[in-house]
Amino acid sequence: MPNGTRQLCGSIGYPGDVVVAKATFKSPVVGTILFTQLKSNSYSDVSIFVNLAYGKSSTTATHGHNWHIHAYPIRTETDDDANRCWSTGAHWNPFNINISDSSYTRNCRPDNPFACEIGDLTGKQTTLSVVPDVGKIQAKYFFTDLTSWVNGTESMIGRSVVIHGAGGAPSRMACVNVTPNASQNHFQVLHYYQPII
Repeated sequence: MPNGTRQLCGSIGYPGDVVVAKATFKSPVVGTILFTQLKSNSYSDVSIFVNLAYGKSSTTATHGHNWHIHAYPIRTETDDDANRCWSTGAHWNPFNINISDSSYTRNCRPDNPFACEIGDLTGKQTTLSVVPDVGKIQAKYFFTDLTSWVNGTESMIGRSVVIHGAGGAPSRMACVNVTPNASQNHFQVLHYYQPII
């Protein structure tokens, strides 16, 4: 409005209680991935916030890291072991999407997430870059996932997130278990203002 009066304003947030799962990395990558979904609807979109960096500020930034939710939690390894992350199994794929077919890489894309394994976050979103300092804008991502779930008995909680090597390398660079975070309550509040005439 020319006179500066507000016509409409609102609070940005979720329209109800949410379930939050987290993956907290400690080495060699540090930071957190948060997965948030409405508690009342396990079919609602999942918001994914990524904030990751290398623990050593002298490490050079790397790019093209595939990242996935894997079927199992880390068993005996910690994320500092030389053979870390191998107990996490394959990608989380509860609908048994055929990944051996050459059409998988053509069809699994951000604009076609239903053709992807549920755990294929790279295919549904994009690869990650990992920079030397946590908190920098280059270390942060925000995604919306239409096909995974935080709620329910078959949710991602109790599974693991694996970050693979740079440039699409299959090596498993870092992994952590996905654990529940405290539920949070968010309300959508809209206030309508009528201009004074």
